[in-house]
Amino acid sequence: LAQEETARLKVSKLAKLDPICAQSFAMAAIVETCAEKVMAVLPDFKYSEALAEEEVFQGIRCQLTGLSTQTTEAKATIQTEMEAARQQVQQAEAALEQVKQSERQGVSQLEVTVNALIQTQEQLQAAKDEKKKVKNENQDDILVGEKLREAKSKNVAIDEGAFCCLLNGSWTSTEERKEKLATLKEYLQEIGTEKTLVAAADGLMTKPEVRGDFDKTAIECITEELRAKLKQVEEKLAERVPAERAVQAELLGLEALVDICQQKATAAEEQYKQVEVALKGSKTEMKTCKQQLAKHSKELQGLTQKMEAEENKAKTLEEASAALTRLVDAAKAAVEKAAMEKAAKEAAEEAEAAEAAAVAATPEAEDLEPPAKRICTEEAKEAKLESQVASPARVRISIG
Repeated sequence: LAQEETARLKVSKLAKLDPICAQSFAMAAIVETCAEKVMAVLPDFKYSEALAEEEVFQGIRCQLTGLSTQTTEAKATIQTEMEAARQQVQQAEAALEQVKQSERQGVSQLEVTVNALIQTQEQLQAAKDEKKKVKNENQDDILVGEKLREAKSKNVAIDEGAFCCLLNGSWTSTEERKEKLATLKEYLQEIGTEKTLVAAADGLMTKPEVRGDFDKTAIECITEELRAKLKQVEEKLAERVPAERAVQAELLGLEALVDICQQKATAAEEQYKQVEVALKGSKTEMKTCKQQLAKHSKELQGLTQKMEAEENKAKTLEEASAALTRLVDAAKAAVEKAAMEKAAKEAAEEAEAAEAAAVAATPEAEDLEPPAKRICTEEAKEAKLESQVASPARVRISIG
């Protein structure tokens, strides 16, 4: 279009100088523009008057038709690929949106699990603190109870162990007898037994059958001392039973609460870890989906560009086809004009020859130019001038 506009401007300037010359140049410019459009798709194309021949014209038209068919087929193939790529893009977008939704749900669930974990941990710590508090508040009483139970256990152990062995004379060696007696006397001193009774315990070093009345009396006193101490300890323990049971029940309850809270905290932590792993998986999956979407979008973009190129090619082919039609018209017009010029020239030559013969037959008119000859001469000059002016019939364009 720009080339045609430039040609029109040139012609408009020439028209002011010579209308005939301007018309010839206009036609030449149009032919040149049209030829360039055809050469844009057929580089080997050359304009000539041979385009007026149907065979030549149809040959070139077939080439353009073949290119147009190729372009149509290429567009159909690209269109199929574009539809597939567009579907892949839509699927990738849907997958990405689904992953985003899963991630949002995961984030929400993670927040819930975090709050639950914090709550269970706080409950666990509160139970532990309460248990520790109860223990600290009753620590002295607990220690007293433990000491009383230790005293009872020791009393029973001495009574059933060292004292029983000495009482029955069941030792197996002198060393064992001495050791048992030392243990008994140490315990008697520990519980505040009179020193004379402690010293009288030496009577247990003899076998039961050889013991005298003093030894037997001392043994009875020692037995009563051990029984009295055991009774004293048991009475104290009995007095402490209600309070100890209350404290023990409270501690057991707190211990059970701690266990429950620990289980809840462990379960909450495990659930939190599972949600966290799932969320990390969603992030990885989202990255993959984004990569797939970018890949398919790039493919679709490339196919779109190919389609635009084919559409431009199709448009260029349409323009070339229209230009070829104009060139054929121009070639036919040029051939027709050349034929007319040839006929006019031959007529002028015949008229000139006839006039010359007539002049030769009339001697007195040798110096005069007959009117008919003058008219024929002027017509021949005009025809010659038109043939010399640039004409589509004389235009030849060869590019490449």
